[in-house]
Amino acid sequence: MVLRPPVALLRQRGVDRLPEEAAYLAGRYGDSDHPEAAEFASRVQAAADGRAVNEFEEVIERGLDRLPHVGLWVDPSGIDPQSVVDLLLDRQAEAVWMVGAGSNRGR
Repeated sequence: MVLRPPVALLRQRGVDRLPEEAAYLAGRYGDSDHPEAAEFASRVQAAADGRAVNEFEEVIERGLDRLPHVGLWVDPSGIDPQSVVDLLLDRQAEAVWMVGAGSNRGR
């Protein structure tokens, strides 16, 4: 079973977390020149430039989507967490994959 939202949604989630991360860093390190502060600044700049905010974006875009689509792949974007759970429980038979069973893509 793979929960696979679009990369654009993952990027937006990363951007949305930036204020929370800024508050955390300020509370933890104050005005210090801690390495995490520099990494955070580069992520903020990446967001402003429309570039990847999280290092996993490339992995998803170039790696995960190249995997064979076996089992159940679900795009949970636009679905509240309880509805995602309900959907997964309702479709759990599709999530079962056995060696040699082939692809469930498109189901």
